[in-house]
Amino acid sequence: MDEQTANLWITEVHEILKGREQFINCEYPQVRTQYHTHYEWPELDPLRHEACLCLIFGLYQAAITVTNHLLESLMTYGLATYAVKPETDETKVRGRAITFLVEQYGPALKEYSSINLGDKINRACSRGLITKEQKKRLNRFREEIRNAFSHADKGKTFGDKAIPVQSFHFNEDGTVQAEEKSEPQIADFIIVQGLAQYELAKGMATPYFLYIDSIARQIYKKLFPNTELEPS
Repeated sequence: MDEQTANLWITEVHEILKGREQFINCEYPQVRTQYHTHYEWPELDPLRHEACLCLIFGLYQAAITVTNHLLESLMTYGLATYAVKPETDETKVRGRAITFLVEQYGPALKEYSSINLGDKINRACSRGLITKEQKKRLNRFREEIRNAFSHADKGKTFGDKAIPVQSFHFNEDGTVQAEEKSEPQIADFIIVQGLAQYELAKGMATPYFLYIDSIARQIYKKLFPNTELEPS
């Protein structure tokens, strides 16, 4: 890379960061603890990290997508870990730790990866990993956020939300004339859906992530009661 290109890239990156400054100031204080405090759960920590970064930089739709993945993975790993009983005989593990880990977790991962998210949530409740109230809320998130955003289902995304709009046209003499006002449902009004979905995501992405994060930490403590989560 020549010096001129390198300098141009530096300038452009600074402009990008400056454009994200308002989001950083707003979101970083809200997710600072979650960003710095690992789960100590390597299966899930990369998702936590990415979700926090998406929120910090105001990438709300991306944050929801990663949080959806975090929720589904949390249910899978939580159930699989619950199903595997700790091995107290070290002689069965010594010298073959990787093979033992695969033998223990492989079948459980296959079992729980193959069922749908609703079933995973219900089973997590029946096993005491989450409460009945949390089950209800997670199933609501599954329908209203996870399914809506993951499948780009505009009906589920916007429901019956409507937006007041009015169009205009130019007359032959160059004057502008207002047309009739209307209030179509967003799910049927394609031209506004991009911005409407962004605004919807902006309002729900952070509380959604924070709730799933809290569930992850709760399940971790139940599965690994003798481990303390420490800030990085």
